[in-house]
Amino acid sequence: MVIATPSFAAKNIAELIALAKGKPETVIYASSGAGSVVHISTALFESATGVKMLHVPYKGSTPGRVAVAAGEANLMF
Repeated sequence: MVIATPSFAAKNIAELIALAKGKPETVIYASSGAGSVVHISTALFESATGVKMLHVPYKGSTPGRVAVAAGEANLMF
């Protein structure tokens, strides 16, 4: 599952891939910490799709989700 801030330009996975490929490292994704399941699964998504996003680790999944809701990060897997 992917959650995104309501103002994020991409509204589906295809649009996310196109946006991230067009503007590498401008899509910011939150994770529940470096090396967490969220971080690793997003890294696998990047590898599989050829995109590069900016990783911002938080101290747990709740702070990460709050960051997405507040618009500090664009999305979280």
